[in-house]
Amino acid sequence: DEFVSQLTVEEMATLCTSGGYTIGAIDRLGVPLSATPDGPSGMMANAWSGPIMGVSGSGVTYPTEVVLASSWNQDLAQLMGSTVGSEAQALGFSGWYAPGMNTHRTAFSGRNFEYYSEDGVLAGEIAGSVVKGATEKGVICYIKHFALNEREAENRQSLFTWSNEQAIREIYLKPFEIAVKKGGSLGVMSAFNYIGYEWCGGNSALLNQVLRNEWGFDGVVITDSNRYSYM
Repeated sequence: DEFVSQLTVEEMATLCTSGGYTIGAIDRLGVPLSATPDGPSGMMANAWSGPIMGVSGSGVTYPTEVVLASSWNQDLAQLMGSTVGSEAQALGFSGWYAPGMNTHRTAFSGRNFEYYSEDGVLAGEIAGSVVKGATEKGVICYIKHFALNEREAENRQSLFTWSNEQAIREIYLKPFEIAVKKGGSLGVMSAFNYIGYEWCGGNSALLNQVLRNEWGFDGVVITDSNRYSYM
């Protein structure tokens, strides 16, 4: 509250509406630009994010998340997160649009390589360990895509996802819950799709009632790429 009370309305609006691999600087208060690259395979700038962040360096490219989950090795997962965090420190990055922790609902999903498992507990325990390792190095992990982003085709605009609360909690939210409670994640990226008839990024039941009030999340939620009018 003390920090926010220093901001002008224009500065708050800029922080809330201007993103894309960055959190904006506030020169007047000595707040630097924060660079936040994208991609569960590692801490790296690419052809799109690099010029926006003003950083060109990249760290190690790691095996895909499904390979890491297949190890069933939480220590290895935490070591990966810690190593990514060290790379972030060396490269000047403060955030990471990762890990991806949606569910392998079908073998034909276009982004299964970015997600851990068809099992919520396995995905959560591995993802939570990665997040813990990176967070301990000072990296904000924007765990994604929150939530029910379980298909890629036609998911980029107005996909209405229907499910019941038990399945949502036991399968689709479980990896995020573990990453928040055990991993200590300080960031979340909301999804493009709707749950029922409410867009995930504007869903108070999801972002306030469950994430903050039930799980005790005390961090920042950003949207996925702001491409559509409903966002």
